[in-house]
Amino acid sequence: MLGTAQRVGVFARLLQGPATAGRLAEELEPQVAGTRLLCENLAGFGVLDQDGHTFALAHRERKGLDPESSTYIGTWLEHSVTYWPWYGDLERIVREGGSFEIHREPAEDAEYWRV
Repeated sequence: MLGTAQRVGVFARLLQGPATAGRLAEELEPQVAGTRLLCENLAGFGVLDQDGHTFALAHRERKGLDPESSTYIGTWLEHSVTYWPWYGDLERIVREGGSFEIHREPAEDAEYWRV
């Protein structure tokens, strides 16, 4: 969820100021219903503050989500979206042993290696 919000641009936009899900969808171009669901979930986890239909980045989250901060974790969040296949295979690894190769992507996959 955090990785998706980062990749879609929700955090970068909310660093500029509060917005409704409709405004975020208009500016970032995802679907309104999906944007609202994402923001409501992020508010439920305390990452966003919600006032009616308006969302804002929670104050305590700004340090980690502002690219100008020395504690910025946005790139890691963006990359975390690629972890789902690993997590999906975790039960097999725990039960049967083995590992999951995180560096298996080809060198030509510039976007994967950028993140």
